[in-house]
Amino acid sequence: MHDIDERSPLHGHDALSYAASDVRLFVAVDAHDRALAAQISDIKDYGVADVAFGMRYADAVSIDDEGRTIADLGRLSFLEPEITPHATPGDAGQWVPLPRGTAAVGVEED
Repeated sequence: MHDIDERSPLHGHDALSYAASDVRLFVAVDAHDRALAAQISDIKDYGVADVAFGMRYADAVSIDDEGRTIADLGRLSFLEPEITPHATPGDAGQWVPLPRGTAAVGVEED
């Protein structure tokens, strides 16, 4: 996750300045697929319509009562408001790229 702090080139931008600048985010992922015994690489780009400001992906991994790690793949695209101890009104917080085809924001309700 890219934190937007004073060292980030995205620092100081909000949804409006991001749109006015016509910024695009590029995300590259490299991983090893054990089943295929192969290196996997992918790159995606995200424009202003693909980013949810002030949101973060919800946790999809938890620990059960017996100490086992549980990954709930059904939660991978859930978004929730980013709440930080240093957030101020209008603070962009995290910028979350949305999966292709996602309309606006798919926020999980508690």
